[in-house]
Amino acid sequence: MNYPFDESWDQEFTKLLSNYRFTDIDYYYATLGERRIWIANYPHASFTLPTRKLSPFEDNTQVRPSRWTIYKARQNLKRDFYTQHRA
Repeated sequence: MNYPFDESWDQEFTKLLSNYRFTDIDYYYATLGERRIWIANYPHASFTLPTRKLSPFEDNTQVRPSRWTIYKARQNLKRDFYTQHRA
């Protein structure tokens, strides 16, 4: 995984997954609830949350949910994509 695990993002993301469906899905992003979420680079960098710099000398960093949550999110994303793009 490219980014560190963050328990608070994992909990928030899990709640989003149980309450909403992915919409506005493109190659890089999808909307879940009111959040625009990075979905590319599965599984290494997908479903990450950007964090703010605390100073101009810090790098931008991102945090990720648990591996199990990433797996569940990918399944939900596939389901929602195919539901929206069914012929």
